[in-house]
Amino acid sequence: MSSDAQSTPRFKLPKVPLPALIAVGVVVFVFAVYGINRMAAGDQVMGSVQLDGVELGGMSPDDAELAIADHEALLADEPASFLIRESIVNVQPIATGFSLDNQVILDRALAIGREGGFFGEFWWWLTH
Repeated sequence: MSSDAQSTPRFKLPKVPLPALIAVGVVVFVFAVYGINRMAAGDQVMGSVQLDGVELGGMSPDDAELAIADHEALLADEPASFLIRESIVNVQPIATGFSLDNQVILDRALAIGREGGFFGEFWWWLTH
C-alpha cells in the first residue's frame, strides 16, 4: 500500500439496524404528510368539523359562513314543541328572537385543530 492510502482516514458509517431505519422513516413520513396537510388546509376549516351534522371541514371561511347561515335558517323554520300541563305547545323559533352568532361559530370552527401548540395540533390531526 502506498503512503497516501495509509494517511487518508476512511470514514465508516455506523451500522444501524434496519428496523430502526424503518421506524425513523415512518416518523419522518408522518410528519411530512402532516406538514403538507397543514399547508394545503391554509385558512380552511379543518376536516371533521361539523355543526349539528352539517360538515364544515374543508370549507373556506366564506363557504362555512354560508353553511352556518343556511343551517340557522333551517333551525328558525322548525317549530319547537313543549309539553305544558299535558298540552303540547309549538313555538316558532323566529317568534322568540332566535338567532345564532354566526361569527362566533365560524371563529370556533376555524380554531378547531389549530389550538394547543404543535403537539396539540398534531394530536388533533392524528386522531381526526
